[in-house]
Amino acid sequence: MPDTESATAIELMQANAPAVAGASGIVVWQTADSSDVTAPEIRDHMSDVLDSIAHAPGAVAVDSPYTTAGAHQGVCKSNGVTGLV
Repeated sequence: MPDTESATAIELMQANAPAVAGASGIVVWQTADSSDVTAPEIRDHMSDVLDSIAHAPGAVAVDSPYTTAGAHQGVCKSNGVTGLV
């Protein structure tokens, strides 16, 4: 987000240490009706959302918890209605 301390830090890193500059983020989602985040309709919808994020300008990688590569993230470890990546 522009005009934030985080944006300023990223700009400084890009100017002074471009090899390690960049930002990361966490996406968290929760179902409104307490549906399990691994239910097919939720999985399909969130997979589309995560795919859109992965193709956003500047995005380098998104490890979906619905894939083998991202499964270690434990999409529904606690209660089944909250996911994160």
